[in-house]
Amino acid sequence: MPLLLAAAVFAGCSTEVDLSADYKPTTVVYGLLDPVQDTQWVKINKTFLGDGNNFDYAIIRDSSEYDFSSFVATVVELNEDGDVVDTHVLDSLTINNKDINGVFYAPEQTVYYFPSPGGLNQDNTFRLEVDFDEKNDVDATTDIVKVDEIVMEAPMQNAGTNIQLAQSVGEFGFTYKTYTVRFFPIDNAPFYEVTLKFYYNELVWADEAHTVLVSETFRTIDYFVGSFDQDNINSSGKLLADISGEAFFAFLGTNLIKDPLITREIGWYDPDGVPEAGTRAFDLIVRAGGEDLFTYFQVNSPVTGIIQERPNYTNINGGLGLFSSRATHVVSGIFLTNVTGVPNEGVERAFVNSEYTQGLNFCNPNPTSALSCE
Repeated sequence: MPLLLAAAVFAGCSTEVDLSADYKPTTVVYGLLDPVQDTQWVKINKTFLGDGNNFDYAIIRDSSEYDFSSFVATVVELNEDGDVVDTHVLDSLTINNKDINGVFYAPEQTVYYFPSPGGLNQDNTFRLEVDFDEKNDVDATTDIVKVDEIVMEAPMQNAGTNIQLAQSVGEFGFTYKTYTVRFFPIDNAPFYEVTLKFYYNELVWADEAHTVLVSETFRTIDYFVGSFDQDNINSSGKLLADISGEAFFAFLGTNLIKDPLITREIGWYDPDGVPEAGTRAFDLIVRAGGEDLFTYFQVNSPVTGIIQERPNYTNINGGLGLFSSRATHVVSGIFLTNVTGVPNEGVERAFVNSEYTQGLNFCNPNPTSALSCE
């Protein structure tokens, strides 16, 4: 009898579980304030759950986006004493450049922004507040990366020297060099990314004699040097980032097409350059990230140990995501070769004659160079 009773009880129980019952979406926020930009951008989305395959819901825009009429988003600006000095109301904008190859809806997406003509006050603190009509509000606070406090030692703007990725040897030869970027970091920016941007003018010809020009396009290519943090700061308080000359030229050889119908002019010739005329070819870009952004990257970096689980990180009160600051410092228009002091033609020789770039048909637009395009 007990067995029959137990069987009847279990037969009367349902095995169906409604995983989406009483589901409440969570607000997801991503925003990185930049002190030198004239517009600041924030993403405000929500989590979703539906019956069936959630990949099907991911491609529906309304699954991830709130109706803008359901909330008001502001960024409150506070001075060093904690007093409110300004309130920036976010507006919405639909853009159409979202990658269509992802899991989520595309190419349209809604972003939120507020204008910041002249940039942001780097001494102030900014608090994001998202006030909803019918659900819990969210907020987050960040200080601003003080990009103006980055002091470059090498390279310096308008110093007349080049990023020495190669050194002249004899009359025609060269050897690869490693150039060390040196700068004093910012107190409230614990990590940095360094990129070398290379400029070149690409000419496409109808014939291998290069007599009939088909097209001419000024291009850039970014060589990512690496990510750096406090461990890369030396005893003098400078952050050091090495750029390998051979690795840079190998990168060009891998990423540019070798074609006899294509020639390339290195950078551009500046006859009115300061301190002297010369070929400009590079920008050195230093991107600095705030404390919360650094923590976010650390938590979400690839797992290499035995334990594969990782904690979730967010600084959004009442939601998920990240609200922090980043900034960019650029040393622009760096010369190809020295225009002051002892000349160094090693870099232009490497562009023209290295085993990696020999077939890319580089030349120097400087009319006074031995490797001139003329």
